[in-house]
Amino acid sequence: MDYHDWLGGISKLKNGTQRIERYHTGVYLHTKWTCCTEKHPENGCQTTTVRSEHDLYIDVYRELERVYQIVVHGLEKLKKLKEDFESQCANNSTTDRDRKQSKNSLKSVNDVITVIEELQRTHKQYKEEELDISPGSRALPLGPSG
Repeated sequence: MDYHDWLGGISKLKNGTQRIERYHTGVYLHTKWTCCTEKHPENGCQTTTVRSEHDLYIDVYRELERVYQIVVHGLEKLKKLKEDFESQCANNSTTDRDRKQSKNSLKSVNDVITVIEELQRTHKQYKEEELDISPGSRALPLGPSG
């Protein structure tokens, strides 16, 4: 999964009636957009599609699974980042300001890691429960219930 897959999954999940007409594919960095070097953040360089042009069926569960995989895939990078911030906090040669900034960043990274690990536990539990339900069982009868 890469960045574009993640954006695709998120945009498919969005189901609102208020849509923008134009958007930027890049990020606003140092007073300009990286996709088109436009300096005005409100003017998009790409046009959006009209919903009626592409009336697609979206498998929400599949898209959520894709987003989940992307988030979990980044967990190891977050743990490495956590180690870096911990070493910066312990480093006596850094300034108090840098140490304080590292502590704040470390808290944020720890919070995100905690949420992802809880998400993993919940996902694992869901998958295990899903495997326990077999066709023809009381939980998933084959014929009409009653």
